[in-house]
Amino acid sequence: MADEPKWYQPNYRLPERTPQPGEPVWTLQKNGRTLRCELRDHGEHGCEAQLLRDGEFYVGRRFDRRELALKYVILRRSELRRDGWAALRV
Repeated sequence: MADEPKWYQPNYRLPERTPQPGEPVWTLQKNGRTLRCELRDHGEHGCEAQLLRDGEFYVGRRFDRRELALKYVILRRSELRRDGWAALRV
């Protein structure tokens, strides 16, 4: 059993994942809740738009190109603004 991979051994635990910060695009607020949008570049695998609600992952969508991700987040922001979300004042 010495030649088995490490991950197959009893009580093996994956190393802790270190989250990488995304590129902030916009932050909106409504009724005490905060919605933040970030872009995450995945190199040859495209770009991901992520929405974080009160700092926790809410939803994400991957695009083949960064330009498409930017168009998506701009459209999404417009929709949210129509629904009463307002830009967070810093």
